[in-house]
Amino acid sequence: MIVSRAADVWTAELELGYDSDGARTVPALRRHLGPLRIQKGLLPEGPAVWHQIIVHPPGGIAAGDQLSVSVDLAARAHVLITTPGAGKWYRSSGLPALQKTRLVVGAGASLEWLPMENIFFTGAQAKLEYDIELAPDARFISFDLNCLGRIAGNQAFERGVIRWATTLHQADQVIFSERMHLPAAGVLQRSPAGLAGQPVFGTLIAYAAAMNDDWVTQVRTLKLPGELAVTRIKHLLIARWRGPHSDEGLFALRSIWASLRPEIIGRPVCYPRIWST
Repeated sequence: MIVSRAADVWTAELELGYDSDGARTVPALRRHLGPLRIQKGLLPEGPAVWHQIIVHPPGGIAAGDQLSVSVDLAARAHVLITTPGAGKWYRSSGLPALQKTRLVVGAGASLEWLPMENIFFTGAQAKLEYDIELAPDARFISFDLNCLGRIAGNQAFERGVIRWATTLHQADQVIFSERMHLPAAGVLQRSPAGLAGQPVFGTLIAYAAAMNDDWVTQVRTLKLPGELAVTRIKHLLIARWRGPHSDEGLFALRSIWASLRPEIIGRPVCYPRIWST
């Protein structure tokens, strides 16, 4: 494929599509441009669920890079997607880096979007956009974990800014929309209503037409490190976590996913193989 690289700036795109064939999920589309790839699919749960790993070979996202990922599930398809390692957002002299993610989950389909954490180096200028379209009877669980600075190297997030935009919709109706502007050393990092000084935070979003308060209680009673808040908005469950360490954050978000998967997805827990390596 053609790689667009001007003045050390990467443009990369990955477009994936999945269909269903009876009780099987089958890949229907794979198109890539630049340094984004998908590894060979795995079937640890049998042919009904397709496990995939998205790989970004450069290993980091630098100033001016533009990454775009699109995943489209047709009716009754079931896919779990993760990544092999943390996404690293490097410092910038002013040019922002952008990652756009578009997820479409068709009628009766199930998508589990479970990447590893993002690490934002001090000086990063990052923008992340998520556009998620869900059929009324779709099932969906996603999480993201974010680490401000390189905690292991005792390097705080002292410069830079991160912007998030997340939108969930059904047809033309928006069912959830969130925007966040996080400048380094800003009020949001210090405020008790924000991060309360914690360098690691994450969000899990789950959607099911049959969402109920018992699942909210189930998540709230989990014994997890760090601080957790759980909210229900109609058919959505939103869990927010903050704490000092990314490994604790991953443990917390994965534990919530494991608690909800049998209820929302209708399948027992099956951890992606890459999580054990």
